[in-house]
Amino acid sequence: MLKLIRKYKTFLLVVFGIGLMLIYLLPQGLARAGGGRGSKGPAIGTLDGKAIHRNVLDRAHAELQLVKNLIGSGFMTREMNMLATMWDLDPSDAEHWMLLTQAAEKGGFVGETGDGRNFIDSMLVAMNRPTTDIDRTNLIRQFASTLNMRTEKDVLESIADINGVIRMFGSYASTVRVSAPAVTLDAKESQDRATVTAVYIPGAAAIDPTTWKPTEEELQAHFEKFRNTKPTEGEFGIGYLLPNRIKLEILEVNAQAIRDGIVPDRIEVRKEYDKNRSMYTGDFETHRTEIEIKLKDKVYDDVVATIRRAVRAESYNSIDALKKSADGYRILPDDWAEHMPSLSAMTGAIVQQVKDELNIYIPEPVVTTTPTLMTLNDIAQDTTLQSVTTMYSGREIPLASVLFNAKEFDPPTDIGVQAGIPLIDFEGRRGNGDMLIVTILDAVEESPATTLEEVRTKVENDLRSVSGYEILKSSIDDIKQQALSGGLTSLTESYPSADFPVVIVNDAVVTRTSVTGTESRLRDEVFAEAVIDLAATVDPLKLIEEVPVEERTLAVAIPKQLGVGAARIQSITPLTNERLRLASWNTMTKLRIEGLGFDGTDPDAPSKSGFAYDALAQRLNWQPKPGISRRNQDESDDQS
Repeated sequence: MLKLIRKYKTFLLVVFGIGLMLIYLLPQGLARAGGGRGSKGPAIGTLDGKAIHRNVLDRAHAELQLVKNLIGSGFMTREMNMLATMWDLDPSDAEHWMLLTQAAEKGGFVGETGDGRNFIDSMLVAMNRPTTDIDRTNLIRQFASTLNMRTEKDVLESIADINGVIRMFGSYASTVRVSAPAVTLDAKESQDRATVTAVYIPGAAAIDPTTWKPTEEELQAHFEKFRNTKPTEGEFGIGYLLPNRIKLEILEVNAQAIRDGIVPDRIEVRKEYDKNRSMYTGDFETHRTEIEIKLKDKVYDDVVATIRRAVRAESYNSIDALKKSADGYRILPDDWAEHMPSLSAMTGAIVQQVKDELNIYIPEPVVTTTPTLMTLNDIAQDTTLQSVTTMYSGREIPLASVLFNAKEFDPPTDIGVQAGIPLIDFEGRRGNGDMLIVTILDAVEESPATTLEEVRTKVENDLRSVSGYEILKSSIDDIKQQALSGGLTSLTESYPSADFPVVIVNDAVVTRTSVTGTESRLRDEVFAEAVIDLAATVDPLKLIEEVPVEERTLAVAIPKQLGVGAARIQSITPLTNERLRLASWNTMTKLRIEGLGFDGTDPDAPSKSGFAYDALAQRLNWQPKPGISRRNQDESDDQS
């Protein structure tokens, strides 16, 4: 027996080793294979009386992540946008996605792995890559490496699930029957085109500001008329109902000023050069400036981190004593304005802390306060704040979008920002490295302007525009005649306003639903309708030069823009059978969306869909276990 063992020792050791490996890997393999339907794991609920386990939801998580990867690669974007619009699908809601895949499987829309393989092949073709087994496998592994999927089969089945949901959506959308005449009529709205040379004359250009002096009574009456009206919603689009607005205290750290004061030690520069010779291939002097800039950047990052700690410490001296409400916001006392942290009072402590920790003297940060309440549009035009970004959930977003999600605005979000508390967790940055920390001193919800003085300049301009518009409107025929006799450019000479100039545009493309390549105030349905109506009278078989100029020139009053548009048609492109064939798919989709009630007229339409979460949960008899929270799976992970 011993001889037999010695003779086959190597073979037996190999077999024994393989056996141990299988014993070790089998449980993991079974666990990983649990991504499929019906796999075991903690039960999270029942679907039509059948237990659904945690791994089914995990698979839904992975499939949604796969969808994001596919969208990032340029695939399925349109389809997933449609699902979000028409079925109220949140791209991070794995529970809703799980119900959609279950419904698709019950409906027979989900294919096998071959369906996923065909889709992978179509991706390779779209990326101009060969559809060999190696290329296919590499692409599948690329997806699997970032997801909770371990095998090719997992990826392919998940793609089949995604395709199944999209097929189900296609079947759902096709329930609306669209007639050929309806497609043709709708296509003409976007496909009948005219190219024009156009002029926009603002109403205010018809008024000489040196002689036009409205009385206080006229200004006050105009203000009162539109005081409670939203801009764009009133007559002529005028309104003085002010949107959400804020007042800020801003602490600004000038990156260049700090960098200029940093002098890298020559020894440290040399150490950096010697340590990274593979990066610095030339001699020391060749790379010296490059290394000095790199070390300055590193020191500046240390300075910023120190400033951040200093502001946090100074702020929390006051904030720590405040209690939090159930929604996580600080409960501010009535006299908080007298005790709130002041950024201007922190500058000395900031300079001292940087000196103590880094032995660097920095210029004292500049602190300013916005003189008035600012709207989102004001911030977009403010030179201090317009290009400032911050980080939120790993993404770079405009700082303004955080500011206007403060608790004081309805509805508040989970960002956690409120007036009176420095935004320590949302420091602002400019592209040049400047750092900003802000405090919202005051936040005012949408409300009417309280006095004429708040909006005096706008009221004066609006009243001037209305008065001038009435003059232009009564002179429409004269404006058209001047365009015919002197050309469109002559109109710019007739209304030489410095502050409201006449604008001339060449090659503007007009359809009944859009105006592109032109002055924004000509992008108005009144102007578009007038141009296309005139174009419809032009014989498309004639050369445009053969059509008399008076038959292709117009002038039209545009009420919402408080001005007049004049145009001369340079070419027309009517809808043809060939272009109708190209446009028919998009047109049919649009008409089906409208037919299903998702044209934007009903903001609650998606939640009323038969494939929204609530409807699916009821139809599939989905009974989640207590503690399984829809749209917050991190919480459910902790409770499972």
